[in-house]
Formats: sequence, C-alpha cells, structure tokens
Amino acid sequence: MAFVLKGRRFIVIWLLNCMAFAVYAQKGFDSQAHRGGRGLMPENTIPAMLDAIDRGITTLEMDLQLTADRKVIVSHDPTFNSNFVTSPQGDTLTREAARKIVLYQLTYDSIKKYDVGLKFNPEFPRQKKMKASKPLLSDLLEETEAYAKKKIGPYITILK
Repeated sequence: MAFVLKGRRFIVIWLLNCMAFAVYAQKGFDSQAHRGGRGLMPENTIPAMLDAIDRGITTLEMDLQLTADRKVIVSHDPTFNSNFVTSPQGDTLTREAARKIVLYQLTYDSIKKYDVGLKFNPEFPRQKKMKASKPLLSDLLEETEAYAKKKIGPYITILK
C-alpha cells in the first residue's frame, strides 16, 4: 500500500513539474479571440480580427470553408446562419432557408453579397452592427498581417 501511495505522489509531483515547465516555457500569455471576438464584432470577419488586434489578442481563431470555385473563405458554418445573416436583397433568412444555402455550392462572388454584420444577433446583444461579408482567407491574412505589423511591429509571427 505504501508503494502505491508513493507512486501516486510521484505521478502527481511529476505532472505538476510538467505543468510548471510548460508555463515557464511560454514567452507570454496567449489570449485568443474566438471567431475574432464574436460577442463584440461580426464573427469571422476582417473588422473582427482587426478589433481583436486592437484589444491585444495574440491568437486569431477562425474557421474555414471552401466555395464552389475552390476559394477558401472564413466561415464557421458550411451554411448561412439565420441569426445574423441577411440576403443580398437585405431580407432576413428563415432557419430552414439558411440551412439550404450550402457555401461549397456557391461561388465566392455570390457568397460575398450576403451580409453577416448588420442584423441584430440575439445571442450577442453587445455585438457591434456593421456591414460585413464572409472574407477570403487570403484577404483576411493580408489585411491582418499588414495591420498588426503597422500597429505592433515587424516582430509578429504569422503562421501560414
């Protein structure tokens, strides 16, 4: 019995040491903006990512989808979300209608006509309302990298 307790103590101490080393090995605290800070800005948009940089966020988290013309766009869902998307004509989408609009079946030129930032999202009442569309990943990376270098300096790390 005493051997088992020593073994458990050893494992606990070893795990604590590993955790302490991991914390020590970090160069700083990593703060992330989920979908660019979706409760504050229209999610997965360029304005959201720029706002996250202004807030001192160190990791921009985003989701990706493919379009029919094989372009990579920034979007969490493979369809439109009726909670915050409006049609190119400015109409609200029902949940059923939004789920039928599958992004990989549309070209990017069609997708960018839908607005993802003007409609009030009941899940995030403090979210800023602004005209926004689902961006191409390449455009988002280009704009956020240039903005961060201008704001923070050339020492930032961009993972590509």
